[in-house]
Amino acid sequence: MSAALLVLLLVCGGTAALGVRNLLRSTGNPPGRLLNEINKRLHHGVLQHLFDAAFWPAACVLAGLLAPFVMLYKLFCFVQAAISSLEPELPAHTRSQLAIVVSGCDSGFGWAVAMELWSRGYTVIAGCFSENGIQRLNAATTSSALRMLCIPLDVTSDGSLKSAAANVQAWLNDSKAGKRRLLSVVCNAGVGTGGPADWLQMSDFERDFSVNFFGTIRTCKAFLPFLKQTATAALNNEGTVAIPPPRLVVVSSMSGKLPVPLLASYSASKHAVAAYASCLRMELAVFGISVTTVFPSFHLTPLLTACSPEVERVWGNLSDEKRAEYGTACMVSVKKAAAQFMTDWAWDAQRVTDALVQAASSAASPPSELIVGADARYGLQLLRYLPPALSEGIVYKWITWSMVPPAGAPAC
Repeated sequence: MSAALLVLLLVCGGTAALGVRNLLRSTGNPPGRLLNEINKRLHHGVLQHLFDAAFWPAACVLAGLLAPFVMLYKLFCFVQAAISSLEPELPAHTRSQLAIVVSGCDSGFGWAVAMELWSRGYTVIAGCFSENGIQRLNAATTSSALRMLCIPLDVTSDGSLKSAAANVQAWLNDSKAGKRRLLSVVCNAGVGTGGPADWLQMSDFERDFSVNFFGTIRTCKAFLPFLKQTATAALNNEGTVAIPPPRLVVVSSMSGKLPVPLLASYSASKHAVAAYASCLRMELAVFGISVTTVFPSFHLTPLLTACSPEVERVWGNLSDEKRAEYGTACMVSVKKAAAQFMTDWAWDAQRVTDALVQAASSAASPPSELIVGADARYGLQLLRYLPPALSEGIVYKWITWSMVPPAGAPAC
């Protein structure tokens, strides 16, 4: 509904702007002068609230009027999904000729997605950060090891991505196997640092951004040329079977839409990932490549279960003065709040695995965004449109309701 309302407002706003521009042209006045004067009035310290009082009720009324059209659109999506489910993937005997790159396969979503895609018959190029991750995947896929290509992959290293791209090129060039294509790239590798923003060191922010944001950019850049080749082949109908549209599947987080306290560096990096994926989606459409951003809420993975130890590590790196400012009771409550939230409120990770597998392997182009988790789909989405003072207050109380305030906080 909000998307439809935004489209309507943009159309109305654009039409009004064109009308004003044409009027100014007819009178010979520079358009920028009047528009800047209007913009100045709209930002007046007192009058802006009066304008908002008129604008937002009108927007809500328009949203209500659009409700029937939103319902019809979602019914159309239901029918479309039902039809697509009749033939969701390519025939099984053709899947081994299509490769899917997945980063962060040592554990969590990456491990589960790689195993599921492999079990469905695709060739999986699984990037693992550790040698132990490679050994575990190899041990689990001995029955068809030729379709599970485990490679070392450090998304913070240009050299590692270059080597991974060379592995993909070698697989594509194997002429004995016939026409091979790279179908999709799942940018899944991620890390997270827990604790209040005031506790985090610059190195914590740099680590999260290095893996979550810059790592995603490196991964996309490394494999994008192969996806363009697939798109060209699909356009020219090369090969004996239809080639699905190639795609990038970028894992962000619901905290990339709605910031979460005690996860400042993680939330900021996931916001950056979401923005980057949106830009890619608009720019790569002309090449026939789709980009899907996945926004899971909290699901039970090793990333979440490691949150409490991360809080302890961050606390241990603080100065004596900073620890005295917060107090041990506060630290214990932060650790407890993180542990409870990451376990009691975390969903079964299988839902995210299913979404990622579907996005990576569907015969048709996947949706632009996938929101996973009932709380995210029907609760957190609405919070984003509330005034910040209200939405942030709700989220903060929801997560930190049991947290002991810092010992040195004036409010105490």
